[in-house]
Amino acid sequence: MDYGEVLSRAWKIIWRYKVLWLFGILAGCGSSGISSVPNSLNFTFEGNQPLYLQVPHLQLSGAQWAVLGVGLFFLFLGLIILAIFLNITGYTGVIHGAHQAETSGERMGLGDLFSDSLRYFWRLVGLTLLLIAVIILASLGFALFTLAGAVVTFGLILICLVPLACVLVPVVFILSIFIEQSTIAIIVDNLGVFAGIRRGWEITWRNLGAMIVMGLILYIGVYGIIGFIIILPLFFIIGPLILSLIISSGRTMYGSLLITGLCLVAYLPVLILLNGMLQSYVLSAWTLTYLRLSKTSEVLKNSEV
Repeated sequence: MDYGEVLSRAWKIIWRYKVLWLFGILAGCGSSGISSVPNSLNFTFEGNQPLYLQVPHLQLSGAQWAVLGVGLFFLFLGLIILAIFLNITGYTGVIHGAHQAETSGERMGLGDLFSDSLRYFWRLVGLTLLLIAVIILASLGFALFTLAGAVVTFGLILICLVPLACVLVPVVFILSIFIEQSTIAIIVDNLGVFAGIRRGWEITWRNLGAMIVMGLILYIGVYGIIGFIIILPLFFIIGPLILSLIISSGRTMYGSLLITGLCLVAYLPVLILLNGMLQSYVLSAWTLTYLRLSKTSEVLKNSEV
């Protein structure tokens, strides 16, 4: 496979169809936390005293605390569901859009691309739930095995966890590629969950070397290096504030906090846009990889017959 051609073609696709940036932004929702600071938390400075948070004391009855707890639980649950919905929709939109751009080259509208992507939503939800169940069962099994082994061997089995962790790194790396290809198979070939898993495994296993190379390029070269460059300005924005918290206080600290807040607000839209472009590029590259290797696998299968 020509890796340079795939990478350059992915860039041409997301540059021509900039609507994919929006879906890339949505695809990043599942990997970013949602947090807020209540308005009741006031930053207070007194002379040269350190910065502290002043939280008013709440006088609530037991029933009111219960209602507040239930409300916060459902709010948190709603935010999680919203993040999952946006993540899957964005993920599907980029893959479907890249496939459409590569095969037909038709003009993409936001509404049409969104509605087309919803056809695969529940299948990807099913894949996600299946993966979560497998991870939970595997984690419980590993924990029980480790606990039983530690009791039988008087803790000596814990020494074996270090080399085991080293082995798990490449295994997790390959599994992440396999999951990526299974997801793309469901969308590109319009398959069900289990059929997509079988197709993803077939493509990954038949082209394991090419998949590993592309995974290293995208996960380390693109996500790692370019992702670090994108978040690098945050260190320069937050750095002076941290330094001010260490060596100063009072009005100087208040000024540093104000400047940092303004810089964060100014850079946040840029950060969101760049992250959307990064997500859409990586997913487009994976989609093109699947399309290229699918053709190769079909040729090899036919030659074997």
